Amino acid sequence: MLATSASAEVRITRDLGGNTDEYTRRVDALRRSGERVVIDGPCNSACTLHLTLPRQQFCVTGRAAFTFHALADTQTGLPRLRETQDLFRAYPQPIQSWINQHGGLTHVPVTLNGNAMLRMLPRCP
Repeated sequence: MLATSASAEVRITRDLGGNTDEYTRRVDALRRSGERVVIDGPCNSACTLHLTLPRQQFCVTGRAAFTFHALADTQTGLPRLRETQDLFRAYPQPIQSWINQHGGLTHVPVTLNGNAMLRMLPRCP
């Protein structure tokens, strides 16, 4: 994860994702700390868990982009259906609607950016 932290702010500039369990722990720690998360670039795969933070705790810039896809077992490549459903339900409602309009959470990645993203998520000042 490429992020910097300074004075109660975490800035994500290019995060390609990774292990969802690790990201869940990181995001839970951020939730508890109250640190503000500024998403200022690509935030792919497990990085999208940052969208489960309270709206007042994160914001996006015009450079942000989110790539979503279903979860798969790293050993077998098989879908993790229950975990994918849990992840989907954790996203804010506007994100869920957008994902559904773009084919749902499947093995095919979909990317949210631009004006659609800025209308749905809190903008950074």
